[in-house]
Amino acid sequence: MFHKGKHDREKQLRFSIRKVSFGAASVAVAALFMFLGNGAVSAAEQGVPSTNGETQAQQPKDQNAQNGTYEGNTVATSPAATVETNTQPSKVENSPSPESAPQKVGTLDKKELTDLIREIDGKFAKGTYATKTEESVNNLRTVLEEARIALNNAKTQAELSQAHANLIVATTQLKTKPEEKKEAPAVDTTNGQPTVGKKTTNTEKASDSNSIANSGSRDERNGKALDANNPFRTDAATTNTDPYANQTYTAPAEDADLNTLVQKLKELDPTVENNTKISQNMDSLGDSKQVEKGAVKEITEFGGWTAIDGGVFAIARRTEEGVYPLETINSTLDDTVWLQEQAFDRDAEYTLLLSKSITRENRDEAAWDGSAYKPTGAAGGVTKNVAKYKGIEKIFTAYSSKEGSDVIVKFKPGYVGDSEGSKANYKIQVYSITGNQETLVYETTFDPSVAANDDKKIVTKATDGTNKAKIRISKTPNSTTIDSGIDHTTRKEFIGKREAEKLMAKPENLPNGKAGTFTSKPIELPKGADHYKVRISLADQNRTGMSYQAWDEKYSIPVTGADFSIAQDTSKVARNLLQRIYDKLKATESADKNGKTAQTIQEYEAELEKVRTLLADPAARTANFKQALQDLLAKQSGLKTDKTGLTNSKAELDALINEDPTVGKTEDTVNAYNTAKEAAKAEITEALKVLNDESATPEQVSATLEKVNAKKAALQKAKDGLIEGATTEEKAKLKTDADSLVKADTTGKTPKSIEAYNTKYEAIKAQLEAAKTEAAVVLAKGNNASKAEVQAAQTKVDVAKAELTKAAELLKALDRETAKKEITDAAKKATDAIEASARLTPEQKAEEKAKVAKVAKAATAAIDNATTEESVNSAKDNGKLAIEKAVAITAINAEKAAKEQEVDKNAKLSDDEKAAAKAEVAKAAIAAVNAINEAKDQDGVDGAQATGLKAIEAVTP
Repeated sequence: MFHKGKHDREKQLRFSIRKVSFGAASVAVAALFMFLGNGAVSAAEQGVPSTNGETQAQQPKDQNAQNGTYEGNTVATSPAATVETNTQPSKVENSPSPESAPQKVGTLDKKELTDLIREIDGKFAKGTYATKTEESVNNLRTVLEEARIALNNAKTQAELSQAHANLIVATTQLKTKPEEKKEAPAVDTTNGQPTVGKKTTNTEKASDSNSIANSGSRDERNGKALDANNPFRTDAATTNTDPYANQTYTAPAEDADLNTLVQKLKELDPTVENNTKISQNMDSLGDSKQVEKGAVKEITEFGGWTAIDGGVFAIARRTEEGVYPLETINSTLDDTVWLQEQAFDRDAEYTLLLSKSITRENRDEAAWDGSAYKPTGAAGGVTKNVAKYKGIEKIFTAYSSKEGSDVIVKFKPGYVGDSEGSKANYKIQVYSITGNQETLVYETTFDPSVAANDDKKIVTKATDGTNKAKIRISKTPNSTTIDSGIDHTTRKEFIGKREAEKLMAKPENLPNGKAGTFTSKPIELPKGADHYKVRISLADQNRTGMSYQAWDEKYSIPVTGADFSIAQDTSKVARNLLQRIYDKLKATESADKNGKTAQTIQEYEAELEKVRTLLADPAARTANFKQALQDLLAKQSGLKTDKTGLTNSKAELDALINEDPTVGKTEDTVNAYNTAKEAAKAEITEALKVLNDESATPEQVSATLEKVNAKKAALQKAKDGLIEGATTEEKAKLKTDADSLVKADTTGKTPKSIEAYNTKYEAIKAQLEAAKTEAAVVLAKGNNASKAEVQAAQTKVDVAKAELTKAAELLKALDRETAKKEITDAAKKATDAIEASARLTPEQKAEEKAKVAKVAKAATAAIDNATTEESVNSAKDNGKLAIEKAVAITAINAEKAAKEQEVDKNAKLSDDEKAAAKAEVAKAAIAAVNAINEAKDQDGVDGAQATGLKAIEAVTP
């Protein structure tokens, strides 16, 4: 913080001398790690237990804090050295050195050494060391046997650690035989999948420091092959015992069917979480490290994460009061603890700390750049990082080497201090590993207190706490005492680490700063990469974010298990699966669309096009592909079978069924029609089942349509085959007419006409019989007799009948009626003449008419009684003649009466004369009547009448 600058810390210069002691074992281990250099990584998720290369003696912080009072430190004044004791040590719990008190055998942790021995034995068994020189292999065997002895007989943890370190050194001293030019095969970290090596992407030589200028893409090891037999470099970094870190994708076979591909994509998670071991097991993993409450312990491995390049990192545990220890919060020269500056996730019991600051407490530890500690005068915000705190890394298996994947790193960063406005920044690196070659594919740095959103990452900032800003834990002034370059500054009345932590835990003091979040943008792993490595470290080795003048050891760059995610985005796998699904659906598109409705085909085609477009979109993710699959399958399953043809055909068949064309049709054809109709009705029932079945296939619809059409054709044929039957009247007429085809009765016919008739009848007799026979056959069919048949038979009967009628016309019957008519006409004529006579009185007229009627009646009777034409004519002629005679006689009588009246009226005549005249008239009349009666014909009658009239008229009295 700006308020903690050297301006406030160097008001007074005093000098003192620190005494530092080194343990022999610590020196040896330090030399070991110097020998190993940057190439060491622990084996199979197990770190190499690190001993501190420069173990400092207890610092001169002897103070007592009892009942809230401070006691001054007792400081020796020897100019050579001063040994200070501390009743409240704030030291990190380092791995024990040979000078440490022996541990009980029951508490020894033999796992690391056991695993390493087992690993090397396995390599001997597989012949891994066959390419190494005999001398180096024999040396390894010797050290291996010594390690076995130590494993069985060690009394302290230090002995086991030393054996472990010696064994690792022996593996690094393995030498390849000169005559063998080939590279030793790398340990298989591909889970059996083929890999393709990549050439190094950067071989630029840089300095050996761990500065930003010599990290990431500028690291000289970037792109170099891993030594397959160096467990620090390869084997120790594998994560074979971590199933979460080694999840791999098994692609469906090349000939996998559509359902297999669909199910695979449906089951595919958007991401594969590789860091579950820490994110879900932070506390249990912490418990395995046996860290005391309120302590900080250096470790080399945690949940498969190992210290980079043989370094270390720290794990801190909360105190009994629930606060993280004093080492994890910034304090300054005057022992001001800046409570609000601790901002990280404190929910877990443990947190990892990747950086350690060079402070007054550990001034003799090697700084990252090898520089010596200066108690004052450092540049603003500069606090150097301890050299061996290089960060953490872990190797994970690529989910799909064939398709590639995107890695997303996510965790909750924070800070534990602020050094004059400078907080410890994080650096995140990701390396792709192909075979035995590493390539940096991602690197970014960020300030956890600054929000960011760029092409590399999204950062939500951590925020200061809101409780009390600071507390004092000693009476040390904010100044240094330096004399002739010697730092004599002392800590005054320090209350002690535990009391300080209890004070921090008070509700008003409790640090409550909030962690931020870091989420990388998707980091592409190239196709062929079989593994990848993630590194997290301090970005600037000069800026740990803590005060370099702090009296206690200080750690920064917190990493907690909460939301610590190393996930692989599965979008590339999802893209490949969807592409394969799309290709298969395109291959069957024509068949899938066959027989489907136009609307659903259009929707399906549109969805296929959407998928094609999505597959070409580089930004599409697994969720997009899965949704697209869901939508596509919905449209595919939504392809509705086109039932239009079946619906129309059924409607046509329904209309045909609803007709009743059988009225007046022949019985047999009606029966055939009804049979076809019943079959059609049954097929309609089946068609309805298919029409109502949403899952009916085009094949089912097509088969049903074929059956409906067949039944429709059959019914139509039966309908067309209906024969119109003859009506009862038509059949009755045919029978009557046929029955009338018999020979005519010749009674009363003229002989000649009978002869002519008989001749004609014989000529048409065969025709008559044929017509009658056909009529009989047709009529025998009863209700099956068709109208056409009856009509045809009727036609023949009619023709025959016409011929027979024509023949009958030859028969001439006696013409009595004509004769009678002539009698009637003659009688009427006579009656009319009588009526018209002026000479007859009414009585006479009546009398004369009666006579004519009597004659006519007699004539008619005579005609009726005549049996021959001659007799008819004779009776007729006689009757007519008799009427004419009666008329003539009437005329004679009328003339006689008139003459007699004339005589009677002649006064000139006497009675005798009148009598004589009347007698003469009578005589003439009688003679006329007699002559008329004797006349033989009309002329005779007419002549006799005329003569008689003339004779009567001629009488002159």
